[in-house]
Amino acid sequence: DGLGEFGLGIRQCSQLTRLELNFSSNQITGDGLGEFGHWIGQCSQLTRLELNFSGNQITGDGLGEFGLGIRQCSQLTRLELNLSSNQITGDGLGEFGHGIGQCSQLSRLELNLSQNSRINNAIGIMEMLRSCSLQECRIDLSGTGITRRDAAAIVGAYPSVDLILVDQIMDPVVQAPGLKGRAALEASGETRLAAESHESNVATIVSRASGNRAFDEVARIVEEDATRILGIAEIEWDFEPLRENDVAKADALAAALRGLRKMPHLRSCTIAMAGRSESYGPIKDEHLEVFGAGIAHCGELTSLSLDFRRNRIDGHHLGTFAEGIGHCHKLTMLSLVFRRNRIMGRYLGMFGEGIGRCGRLTSLSLNFFHNRITAEHLGSLIEGICRCRQLTSLSLDFSHNRIVGESLPCLERIGQLSELASLHLRFGINRIEGDDPGKIGSWLDKFARLNTLDLSFGRNQITSSFVEKLGIGIAHCALLANLAISAESNRITGKYMPKFALEVGKCAMLASCSLDFSRNEITAKYLGEFGEKIGTFSQLSSLQMNLGGNEISGMHVAAFAEGIRFCPTLTTLSLKFCQNKTTGSYLGAFGYGIGRCGQLTSLDLDFSSNEIVGEQLEAFGKGIRMCQQLTSLALSFHGNKIEGRYFAALGIGIRRCSKLISLELNFADNQIKGRHVRRFGRAIGHFDQLSRLALYFSDNELCDEGADALAEFLRQHEGLLQCTIELAGTAITSTGRTAITDANPSVHLITEAVGDPSADESSVESSANNSGNSSSMISSARAAVSTDVGSRDEQDVSSDRKS
Repeated sequence: DGLGEFGLGIRQCSQLTRLELNFSSNQITGDGLGEFGHWIGQCSQLTRLELNFSGNQITGDGLGEFGLGIRQCSQLTRLELNLSSNQITGDGLGEFGHGIGQCSQLSRLELNLSQNSRINNAIGIMEMLRSCSLQECRIDLSGTGITRRDAAAIVGAYPSVDLILVDQIMDPVVQAPGLKGRAALEASGETRLAAESHESNVATIVSRASGNRAFDEVARIVEEDATRILGIAEIEWDFEPLRENDVAKADALAAALRGLRKMPHLRSCTIAMAGRSESYGPIKDEHLEVFGAGIAHCGELTSLSLDFRRNRIDGHHLGTFAEGIGHCHKLTMLSLVFRRNRIMGRYLGMFGEGIGRCGRLTSLSLNFFHNRITAEHLGSLIEGICRCRQLTSLSLDFSHNRIVGESLPCLERIGQLSELASLHLRFGINRIEGDDPGKIGSWLDKFARLNTLDLSFGRNQITSSFVEKLGIGIAHCALLANLAISAESNRITGKYMPKFALEVGKCAMLASCSLDFSRNEITAKYLGEFGEKIGTFSQLSSLQMNLGGNEISGMHVAAFAEGIRFCPTLTTLSLKFCQNKTTGSYLGAFGYGIGRCGQLTSLDLDFSSNEIVGEQLEAFGKGIRMCQQLTSLALSFHGNKIEGRYFAALGIGIRRCSKLISLELNFADNQIKGRHVRRFGRAIGHFDQLSRLALYFSDNELCDEGADALAEFLRQHEGLLQCTIELAGTAITSTGRTAITDANPSVHLITEAVGDPSADESSVESSANNSGNSSSMISSARAAVSTDVGSRDEQDVSSDRKS
């Protein structure tokens, strides 16, 4: 009933260009869809609209009224509409098509009508398509009354339409993240044979399966008598993590991969066959050879994505495997993951030669993280890659290998790929030395169209002048909008960081910048000038910077904040100064500098593991409160010496950030007591829009008084959708725990029964089970409590070890 009123509110967002809404699994009948569409239609700048109404009670009439409503979206170019599992008939589809047909710029339509059994003929679909002029159209009619004969009629009349007719089989056990928990197998038996007996390939058949279902699917394909399975155009198989002794499964998989030669019309192939995290899987080089032989027959293939991580691949059949891929002359997208295998560098030459035969490639991603590759063999691989002159996106990950030396001259050849718009190079956790590995700064000027640059050289032995030379090269990338540099755990002193920022500031289109210089040898004296130069980035909207584990004092932190406040468009800011020597004496000045970034909507500050007592926290809070547009605030002061009275005063400043939706505070391991939490809660007051709350007070002396204070705060915020509170080592008893869970039964409470042997641990487990989506928050909580400031590459290693 409220759908129309909701649309009325949305229409006030007059500058909206993209809208994505999920109303799945509700009780919407469609009566309000027309009014909803009418109001959405008044968002005149809207170019992309994605709506999910699956699992409701919408009829065809409601859909028709919606189509007529959004016809005013004159700028709309893309519409994605999920109406699966409703009560739609074909009656309203013609009216729907007539409405969206008046969206003059609409070029792409994705419509999911699966599991609407009342759609029993092609008339409504054809009426809809007759009214539209589309370049791309994808319609899912799985589980409807549409027959293969109807599909043939639709595609015959509209050849550009991509129809999907799939029988979906639910698997309650297997949850494949890549497939959103759904296992779907292609139509089988008489239905499929009927589809493939047509004179032409009239419909797209998708083979999509995960876990044990995937093995059932490949077994069926292998046993198929037909020499060619014409209908299969897309494969998405996600096998459950394979154990080391799953040899039979590996052999069955190899046989299935050989069966790919039966699919001459295969266009897209995505297969994941990873080993288990605690051991290596059974996939070996001979399986690669078989796969290459099978894929070589797929002449229509345009997209190939394979994940072989954590297996036993040495690499001696990499060349044969790539040679098979090289026969796919229409291939435009290739992604191969060989993470954590045993691949030797000497096999990369033939592998690169095979990849180089894919002359139409526009996107290439190769992940060789944690193998046995040395620098001397990289050149032959890159030489092969550089034959793909149409590449616009290139991602290479050679982190955690055996690459040693002061230079990587082979990287200079990448400059030949002048069409690149996106470049990702990761060489972290090696033994690369010197001031200019790969001379990257000298060939970046070759990329006139470069939009995204991501470089990772963390945990090597790179020296300071690398930063200056890199900045000079980046300055030539006039269209650069996204920049990420990870150079943690090197030998960078910071001397050239102001020069680096000065050069990067010449990229007038730069909107997002992420810099990680943690655990280097950066001294504080360069920080103020560095911030001043960043303040000249005229289009910067997002800045993330990690300077943890250096030798930076509070005075220079404040000078840095004073510099970046001149970024006029900055909306997202994340700064990490953990594990430095900051005492907090300039924390107020720092907060004042941040507060003058008036457009900020998201702020994340990390001062954990320093020497902050907290006397400046009140002034810091008063500075932050000038950020009136903040919707997300995260502050971490874990592992300092903050006294409770100063913590309580912080709330006075934060309370002025009245638009907060998400609030995360980490004050674990300080000197805070229960009464201080109560004062803080009362000072901070009530946030009308707060929906996500995360509080970490472990290893403080809160006792039950602190638990009561937290319960009082929770009662003031009944609208919380996610709530995590960590109170390990705070001496609260079962009484305190009960007070918190009674105030918010869905809270994810992490605690210990310290000082109360009779505490009922089942209550804690029960509250955790009721936490809904808070598991991801717990993961972030653990990361926040940790004082490690490792790189992306190092985090990859540590996550594998934890697994």
